[in-house]
Amino acid sequence: MTPLIDTLCKPLSLARGTKINWIYYDGYDSLGNKILSFHKNSIAWRYAGLPLIDPRNPNETDSFVTQAYPSYVSIQDKYSLGKGIEAYLDAKREGVYLETRALVASVLLEFLSDKYTKKDRNIKANLETMLKGLSISTSDADLVRLTNIRNSLAHTASFINNISGEHVQDYLFLIGILDRVFMKILHYNGVFLDITNKFKRVMVY
Repeated sequence: MTPLIDTLCKPLSLARGTKINWIYYDGYDSLGNKILSFHKNSIAWRYAGLPLIDPRNPNETDSFVTQAYPSYVSIQDKYSLGKGIEAYLDAKREGVYLETRALVASVLLEFLSDKYTKKDRNIKANLETMLKGLSISTSDADLVRLTNIRNSLAHTASFINNISGEHVQDYLFLIGILDRVFMKILHYNGVFLDITNKFKRVMVY
């Protein structure tokens, strides 16, 4: 039972944008008497307010997990999803420099595109192949922007034109692409909160 709960915590964490973990369970006999308690040495994070699925509607969380769980189980090894989701949560974790979070997000995008294409090519080519393959709508300008943001973060640990304040939008752009990639590879069809559009409720197909 506990391995199942461990696995369920992954799509739940993805939905909430913060790490979700179980910390204990109680065992009862047939008469309803508690006969044991087990406490897990779990890692717990403080709350982060960047959810993917609207926490105000429990039915949507249920729909997300119901759809995403079978896909997660079937492709977790192909994409190293356990590590990928942990990196995704790091990219959303508050209390860390925005550049650091964006760097994690850009590296994760590169990691997922390499896993998707299984080819050793430049990042722009792999990203283009993955995004088109997953039917994620992006323009040539978006691909150039993604590549430029990634290169600036990787080589200077800073955003392009950092002094302008555009780095916030660059960060949201990276997370927005990651959100769609995860939803697509997990075959989720439903409502999500679009971080690039002030968390507006949007349908993904």
